[in-house]
Amino acid sequence: AARGGFTPSKRAGVRRELAQPLFRNAYALMLNTVVNSGLGLLYWIVAAHAYSEEEVGRGNALISLMVLVSTLTQLNFSGALMRFLPRSGTRSKPLVLAAYGASSVVAVLATAAVMAYCHFARDPGDPLYASAPFAVWFVVATTAWSLFNLQDSALTGLSASTWIPLENGLYGLLKLILLVVVARTSLVDGVFVSWTLPVVALLIPVNLLIFRRFLPRHAAQGA
Repeated sequence: AARGGFTPSKRAGVRRELAQPLFRNAYALMLNTVVNSGLGLLYWIVAAHAYSEEEVGRGNALISLMVLVSTLTQLNFSGALMRFLPRSGTRSKPLVLAAYGASSVVAVLATAAVMAYCHFARDPGDPLYASAPFAVWFVVATTAWSLFNLQDSALTGLSASTWIPLENGLYGLLKLILLVVVARTSLVDGVFVSWTLPVVALLIPVNLLIFRRFLPRHAAQGA
């Protein structure tokens, strides 16, 4: 008998473990953490070399502001989707739509208020000053970021977490490539743009997958 190594019995054990949705989802989420951390670290290393200290600082501040507003306006729907989707059956689609809709409305209102403050109450030389076009993009980006996080929770609740590392890995690569590309242009706020533009681009294909494949399958199983 072979000692050590990845023997047939061990491979069979791994397959049995991955066949259980609970374990498979847990491993996928752990892998997602590793992917996000690694690509995130690489992103800021490249940003530090490709942009000035002021640009990196402003980009980091804007991203932190976006994440803060998004987190507050998601109304804990992320936890609700992970908790209730597994047992929602034929009501899965209305639940996801309700989470998306409520979070989006609150995100737009809250972010518009924040951007109004940054535009009217800050001087043009202030690091957090926002021009009107940028304020519009910030509202769109924050709302998209909320939906981006909610779709991960929806995938988890639908026992489709194995797609999350793939989605976030693709997002990490896209924003890294865009970071380098934008650095060679005259576009301002390149760090923030490179961080948010791939989010908007990925919303459509991932949600098509959720609403056309996973939700109908989940509803059929729970009918």
